[in-house]
Amino acid sequence: MSRPTTVRPQSGARRAAAVSAVGLAAAALAAPTVPATAATATRTSPLSRPVASAVTSAALVCDAATPPGRPVTFSPPVGLIPHRTTVVGVADFTNCFSPNGSRRAVNHGRLTARGTARASCTTARVEDGRGAITWYDAKGRRLGTTTVRPARDQIVGSNPGDAMLSGIATSGLLAGSRVRGTATPTSDVGPCAIIGLAAVHGRGKVTFS
Repeated sequence: MSRPTTVRPQSGARRAAAVSAVGLAAAALAAPTVPATAATATRTSPLSRPVASAVTSAALVCDAATPPGRPVTFSPPVGLIPHRTTVVGVADFTNCFSPNGSRRAVNHGRLTARGTARASCTTARVEDGRGAITWYDAKGRRLGTTTVRPARDQIVGSNPGDAMLSGIATSGLLAGSRVRGTATPTSDVGPCAIIGLAAVHGRGKVTFS
């Protein structure tokens, strides 16, 4: 995986825009390269405290990242004024581990997602969406798929990453699991408030419990 683009620290509206844009990508974003453990995931995960405390009983925890050259896209681009946008993204799930031991065979996966939201640089309301994850073991053998539906009509402000990365696994492996995650942008999102944002790369973590 190519080295993420360095992004200068941001504050105020630009930082909110960064997190919001990535959050819209629902189902799919990003990954540290150091293999995680149940202990470190609980300690360092950017998820909310109730989620972090539940990681040790989760069925599966994975790092997630947009692949090189395949950012999450927004059509039309998001900007200062809220409007409906179509969000399309791909995320690679890596370093997967099963804290409760129920999915030890899962090593990695790839998610493709598409959804709609009413969004701006700083807020979003998810309207609809769907994601499909294909899972593989450590030898690259296909284990199955999971269909994910995001939490609809969720209003997002300071933590928009919960929007499209939160939902329910509706079928396949992990069916019935609650999906929670957050993502941080790894590409330049500063222009969002000025000229709009049409695409973004990101990384983070996703938990199935």
